[in-house]
Amino acid sequence: MKYLLSIIIIVGSLLFSQDELQAYIFGNIIDAETLEPLENANIFIANSSIGTASDRNGYFELRDLPNGRFEIIASRIGYEILKIDIHNFNDQNRNMRFELHKKPIQLMEIIVSAKASQKRKKQLKQFRKNFIGASQNAKETYIRNEEVLRFEEDNDGILFAHAVSPLEIVNNSLGYNIKYVLDEFELTREHVKYVGYPYFEEKIIKSHYDSLEWQKNRELTYLGSLRHFLTTICVNFDETAGDTADKVTTLHIDDITAQGIKVSYGDITYVDEEGFDVLSLYYPLGEQKAGVRDLLNANKVLSIAENDNELLMHFDNYLEIKYEQEYFPFEDHYLKNKKTSWITMTSDTTILDRQGRYFDKYAIKTKGVWSLERIADMLPFDYKIDKE
Repeated sequence: MKYLLSIIIIVGSLLFSQDELQAYIFGNIIDAETLEPLENANIFIANSSIGTASDRNGYFELRDLPNGRFEIIASRIGYEILKIDIHNFNDQNRNMRFELHKKPIQLMEIIVSAKASQKRKKQLKQFRKNFIGASQNAKETYIRNEEVLRFEEDNDGILFAHAVSPLEIVNNSLGYNIKYVLDEFELTREHVKYVGYPYFEEKIIKSHYDSLEWQKNRELTYLGSLRHFLTTICVNFDETAGDTADKVTTLHIDDITAQGIKVSYGDITYVDEEGFDVLSLYYPLGEQKAGVRDLLNANKVLSIAENDNELLMHFDNYLEIKYEQEYFPFEDHYLKNKKTSWITMTSDTTILDRQGRYFDKYAIKTKGVWSLERIADMLPFDYKIDKE
């Protein structure tokens, strides 16, 4: 049986009250066979800190949901995990019933030889480095229940991983306990890719120092990140009414790059204010030549989508993005340029929302600093930086 089921069960919907600003989801979680209510089933919005548990009647509520696309995860010990895709664009209340199927009993993995034990230790080390990461945040992040992980390697040396129950991740740098439903993990010599559904819970504050440290680290982690950039270009698109006029190129003779010039916007935009320069590349990475970079108006990679909360993103070749400051979690990494990242698209078009999320998990491929971002450097999409 597939580990993660994906269905949509909508019992009914009501128009949202004019007095309310955001939607909410409510309903019941039941046993699919007996139809009895399930108490203490966990239900949450993937990649967020929005979640709850069902009561003795199986009832739950998820409130204050912004418009957008969501993946709702419902789980309970002894049951298959359920994923439900929700599109909420009309400020609706949704009354839903989730039916969970009992999961076949799975025995814990037993290591029977020293050779097998050494192999698992190596696989765990590879998994930690490529899943948790190797940033400053990662140094204070660990998986509490690594025993639920299972590994396989094919003849080409590709490492696959899955988990028989959600991973319990503790991030002491950013102040989160994370329940992570791992759907896919693949590691080759050239790349790592993984898909999962995290739920962020605030760690208990034991001192005022903890609160201040987490707040500072979250802000520093967000600034300069891929999500920060994607959110920035969406805001810029709105603030400039989608103006796609070419930007004036300014040459700074006293601050030249390897290509002989440094370029910046002649007219200040929100992209500049947030600390980003965006350039387009006409050659693949590794084949750059002098003069092949052009300063780009970021609005040119965006267009209006069907829903107000979203924009469409499309561009050819690569974008080179420079951030004015060093990106906090990776300051101690050996990188030729700690302020530069490159992105390319693996699909023709992808959808962005105003929180910097994109919904085709593999639509954007990263190199440079952003290629180092891992689970330890993730923030829930409902995190908002305090600019006061």
